[in-house]
Amino acid sequence: MLNQMRKIRLTQTSDNYFSNAWSLYCDAFPSEERRLISHQIEILSLDYYHFEVLLNENDFIGIVLWWEFEKLKFIEHFAIQHSFRRKGYGKSVIENLINKDSRPTLLEVELPQKKIDQNRILFYQNLGFKLNYHPYKQPPLRLGSPSVDLYLMSFPIAISKAYVNDFISNYHPLVYR
Repeated sequence: MLNQMRKIRLTQTSDNYFSNAWSLYCDAFPSEERRLISHQIEILSLDYYHFEVLLNENDFIGIVLWWEFEKLKFIEHFAIQHSFRRKGYGKSVIENLINKDSRPTLLEVELPQKKIDQNRILFYQNLGFKLNYHPYKQPPLRLGSPSVDLYLMSFPIAISKAYVNDFISNYHPLVYR
C-alpha cells in the first residue's frame, strides 16, 4: 500500500486537492501556527517552497509543506489524515524527504508539555531527528498574534545555538515574511 503513495506539488489554490489540504492544515494546526490563506497564496509559487499533498492511489492522505534552500531543508507543516495514521505513511514521507540528499533538515515542534507534543517529538526522534533545547520563537504568522515558543529539531545531528541564530538571521526573513 505504501508503494502506491505519491506526492503532488500544488502552486495555486485552484489545483486539485487544495481544498482538502487547506482543511487538514486548519484542523491540524492551531491558528497561531498557521498562515492566513492570503499569505499562503503569496508563497505558493515560490521555487523554494513546496506545498505538497500526499496521495494513496487517489485518496488524499496528508500534506507536507517545506522549504528547500541551498544549505538546508525546513519542514514547516506536516500532517496525515486521522484515518491514515499509524500505517507507516508519515514515516515514509519524512524518510523520503530527509534521505533525498545530504542537506540537514530542520523542523519546529511544540514544547513537550502535553502528551501529543511528546509523542510528536518521539515520532521525529525515532526517525533520527535531534531535539535542540536552545530557546527559539516562531515569529507571528498573523498580524497581532504573538511569537510562539517552540524547539527546533534537526536531522541528522544536533545543532548549536550559533546554528539556530544563523537559521533565524538567514532564513526567517524568507519563511516568515
